[in-house]
Amino acid sequence: MSTSTAGAWVLGNARLDDGITPQIAKECQVLAVAVDFHNASDDRVDKFVDDREAALEWMCGALRRSASREL
Repeated sequence: MSTSTAGAWVLGNARLDDGITPQIAKECQVLAVAVDFHNASDDRVDKFVDDREAALEWMCGALRRSASREL
């Protein structure tokens, strides 16, 4: 599952989430990734989509590399 806020968070950033994200992942037995998107200077949806796509591509690549090391 992948969810995005599209800028809905008013306060905070990925670094602030670093403390709670691992706890949530462990308790829920899921993989959690907190992405720190750049601050948008406007409300352009295409910029958000580009950022989200880049983050998902990075995450998939990291998972593939991790899985290949474990084999």
